Amino acid sequence: MTLTSILIVNYNGHELVLRCLESVYQDAEGSDVEVIVVDNASADGSAEAIAMRFPQARLVRNDRNVGFARAVNQAMSLATGDLLILLNNDAYFLPGGLRRLIVFMAAHAEVDVVGPKALNSDGTVQPSCFRFPTFRDILCESLWLNRLFPKSDFFNRSEMGNFRHDILREVDWVLGACMAVRRSAVTAAGGLDEHYFMYSEELDWCRAMRRAGQRIYYWPEPTIVHYGQQQNWRSQRIQGEVLARGFQSRYYYFEKHYGRGYATWVRLASIGGMALRLVATWPAAWLGRQPEAQVRADKYLAVLRASLRPGSDLSER
Repeated sequence: MTLTSILIVNYNGHELVLRCLESVYQDAEGSDVEVIVVDNASADGSAEAIAMRFPQARLVRNDRNVGFARAVNQAMSLATGDLLILLNNDAYFLPGGLRRLIVFMAAHAEVDVVGPKALNSDGTVQPSCFRFPTFRDILCESLWLNRLFPKSDFFNRSEMGNFRHDILREVDWVLGACMAVRRSAVTAAGGLDEHYFMYSEELDWCRAMRRAGQRIYYWPEPTIVHYGQQQNWRSQRIQGEVLARGFQSRYYYFEKHYGRGYATWVRLASIGGMALRLVATWPAAWLGRQPEAQVRADKYLAVLRASLRPGSDLSER
């Protein structure tokens, strides 16, 4: 079996990244695996804990937070495996998950990229395969139609609302929390676009790989648990900043692939959606003084401020 490189980017994910690495090494025993962790100048002792607990991992310490895409490209430039597995620091393999993923790729030469079924921490299925988004999808999201009709292939098209997540199938793109990519696919499409500081980089990358003729699949085997937005350790301020960056990445994606005019319509629809959410949250947040509502309102305000700023340069400022 060929060498597999596990690539992990960490930023202030202390307990999470240690659990992530523990799951990798518990499952990697007897497999030909190398682990590369790029730490984006964490300030919570993550890098020191990784070096102490997992000295067998190759640890790269950046002197600043260079963003997710650039850090992944760093890791890929150091990796020697023919199979690359991107794994978020807030995800961990279920027992046997890593090994099954490696075996799957060895047995399916027609698959260039695969994303496995992901679970939330409560065991429910987390959407991990998608269609490339369009303005219609953004509009449905802004008007809550994708949540009102989650099983609709029209109103929830981009999240494949009518898909049961129990069959192997070819898809447009897969969640970057865990994706296995052949070295040949990276050679064909290039690395991640480093304009993305965080979010949408795997969407953009999968689009590049599809254009290069690579085949991307969703695999129904549950392989990881991914905390994602369920993380409750982030501060209120950071939640707003993260969500705002996600929307800025969205605008850059649409401008890059569809042009500035199309991206402007996406931006306007998103602004309208955030404004509606802010209005709906206002009574509970400011009149009722409900803490959860106040957190949501502050996040919506952060997105509105970011969306009203011109341009879509996502580099760290």
